[in-house]
Amino acid sequence: MRLLSAFERLLAEAKPAFAQERTFEHVRQFAYGFIAAWGRRTISRAICACNAQFEDWSASYRLFSRSPWEPNDVFQPILKSCLVYSPKEQLLVVALDDTSLKKTGKRIPGVSYGRDPMSPPFHVNLRRGQRYIQASAILRPEGLKGPARAIPIRFHPAPPPAKPGRKASEEELAAYKIAQKTENLSRKAVELIKGIRESVNKAECPGHTILLAVDGSYCNGTVLRNLPEKTEVIARARGDVKLYLPPSVDGSGRGRRRKYGMELPKPKDIRSSDDYPWLETPIFGAGRIHNLRHKVVPRVLWRSGTLTKPLRLIIIAPLGYRPTQKSRVLYRDPAYLLTTDLASPINTLIQAYFDRWEIEVNH
Repeated sequence: MRLLSAFERLLAEAKPAFAQERTFEHVRQFAYGFIAAWGRRTISRAICACNAQFEDWSASYRLFSRSPWEPNDVFQPILKSCLVYSPKEQLLVVALDDTSLKKTGKRIPGVSYGRDPMSPPFHVNLRRGQRYIQASAILRPEGLKGPARAIPIRFHPAPPPAKPGRKASEEELAAYKIAQKTENLSRKAVELIKGIRESVNKAECPGHTILLAVDGSYCNGTVLRNLPEKTEVIARARGDVKLYLPPSVDGSGRGRRRKYGMELPKPKDIRSSDDYPWLETPIFGAGRIHNLRHKVVPRVLWRSGTLTKPLRLIIIAPLGYRPTQKSRVLYRDPAYLLTTDLASPINTLIQAYFDRWEIEVNH
C-alpha cells in the first residue's frame, strides 16, 4: 500500500495543473487505466481497462486534444520529489535523448520518415514515426550499491520541419531552409534544458546544479554554448575532434592576444599515447563494480564547438567482457567525453555518463 499511497500523493500534487475538478478526476482515472491496460498503452485500451468501453469516448479524447493543461505542470511534482533524493551539494543528473514512436498513418500530426533503430548497421531502414525528446532524472543509491533509475521529467514532441513539395514556391523553400536551422533537434533540446532549469528554480531549489548526460548528437556548439546558469553537460564526442590547449600567458604585451594555444593530438591518439597516464576509478555498470581505466585532459578548447569556453576531456578505456565463461575476452569501444563541468570529481562525471543508459529503458 505504500506504493499506492505514494502514487496518489503525486497525483494530488499535480491537481493544480487542471482547471476543473472533473478534469483532474478524468486524468486520475486514466493514470490507473494506462497502468492496468494490456499491450500498447493507447487511449482506447486505457478506457477498456477502466471498464468504460460502453460509454461515450468523446470526452476522453477531448481530454488529450482540447483540455488546457500543460504536461510540464504534471511533471513538476515528480521533479520536486527527485530533488528530495538529490542533496543540494550534489549534482542533479539528467539524461537527455530523443526517441521515435512508430506510426503507420500518413496524416498523423508530426509523423515523418526516420531511421529505424531496429535496422542492422549494414543496411539502414526507414520507418514512419513521431520524434520526441525525453529527459529523465537519474537517481542513484548512496555509494555504489546498485544500479541507478531514470525517472521521466520531460517528454516533448520534436518533429522535423515538413519538407515542401515539388511545386513549392521560392518563399516556401527559403522558409524551409530557415526552419531546418531554427527547429532542429539541438535547438529543441536547448529549449527543453532551459525549461528544466526553470522548473528546478520553481521548485525552490535554485542552488541545484544540473548535469546533463547526452549522446554524441547533442555534442555541438548549439547546445554547449547556450546552457542556462548552473547547468553543465557531459557528452560523448568523436575520437577525431580537433582540440586546443588554452593560450599560454605571454608577458610581452605586443600584438593581439591569442585565443587558442597549441593543438592537441586527436583524442584517439591521446588514448594510445604514453604521454598521458592511465588512472583508475571504481564505477558501477552492467550489474557490478569496475575499476575503470581513464585519462583526463583538464582544460581544452574546442574551436569549432564552444569557441573559447573551456572543456574537460575524459577518455575511457574499453571494458573487457566474456559472453560466456569459456569464451575469449572481448572489448567494447572506447569512449571520448567532453564536459563543461571543470570542478566535479571525475568519478562523479563518469558514473553519471554510465547511468545515462537507464533512459534507454524508458523508450
